[in-house]
Amino acid sequence: MVAENRLAFASYDCENGIQQTKRNEMRRKLLIGGIVIALVGASLFVMALLRHPHFEKWLSPPQAKLPEDPEIESMQAIIYKTVGLEQIDEFDVPPELIPRILYWFRQSKHLGYSPVPSDLLGKLKIKTKEGEIRTFTFYDFGANPIVFTENNVDFYRGGRTVEPTNIEGVKPCGGLGYCGIVVVGRAIKDAHSKSTQTMKE
Repeated sequence: MVAENRLAFASYDCENGIQQTKRNEMRRKLLIGGIVIALVGASLFVMALLRHPHFEKWLSPPQAKLPEDPEIESMQAIIYKTVGLEQIDEFDVPPELIPRILYWFRQSKHLGYSPVPSDLLGKLKIKTKEGEIRTFTFYDFGANPIVFTENNVDFYRGGRTVEPTNIEGVKPCGGLGYCGIVVVGRAIKDAHSKSTQTMKE
């Protein structure tokens, strides 16, 4: 009788061990499956992230494609009425003053986000010697260089904060930096004054 009980217990332990082994194997497979699914999901997420336009631009910022001064045939400018500036309707910029205006747009860096639409300051319409028409919209960006765009998708901030040596200097704006609205607005205003004077002559 005792021998039979021992045999029964041994058989039970063996069966229980087999079941436990099966359960452990199932858990191991589920764990591995979960890890594989998580890795695949993470890989897909990373791939989607890398292909996202904003991430691509963060890794490799686009460059503003402003025509070089010798490539420009003509330029028109507009200033919208804003704080500190009166509205200036579209006019032809005297050729010798085109470099002075564009000076503040050069050496620019990709901004990564859009400025507030209400800060719209004006537009530049450039015609190259090859006949291409390029329109750049620019915005007031506070005590910082001017912000501009050509396609309303990529925005750039001008990289210059010091007047060229052959032009009268501009004092810092509020001690924080050079206001794009000041230097660009003044350059366009001066160009408009000269254009108006030339027309009168």
